[in-house]
Amino acid sequence: MDYQKNSSLQTRCPMHKLSMFAGMDSRLLGFLQTLNSNNLIYQDAEPIYGVNSPAKHFYILHDGYVKLSKTLSSGKEQIIRVLKAGELFGFDGFVDELYNHSAVSLRKTEVCCIPVSELQKLGECKAELERLIMVCCIKEL
Repeated sequence: MDYQKNSSLQTRCPMHKLSMFAGMDSRLLGFLQTLNSNNLIYQDAEPIYGVNSPAKHFYILHDGYVKLSKTLSSGKEQIIRVLKAGELFGFDGFVDELYNHSAVSLRKTEVCCIPVSELQKLGECKAELERLIMVCCIKEL
């Protein structure tokens, strides 16, 4: 599933303005601005990614709600979690090649989409910034 095809709007994400980075050193905020990230808008019930699709992106929810779910062998849907603004999701790409669940918008939803490869590159030159992002991901788990 290609995330760009599913979104009705795509612009650069202002990651440096997110509350999770409030109080961060201005030098590190400058590095955040260099990340190749996109601000995407999904409509009600629009898939963001599906189970077993390539886990190439990490997401920060700006506005709206996202449902994370799996389909059980019985065919029933198991809701893992409903996310609200400020929460992180889709970080399977840090440890796996495929998403192990699906993510669907529950209403008009705005997300910041960051390629996992960008975070890996960032970690090579700014380990403290990568560490902060990883700590946030761990807290979400």
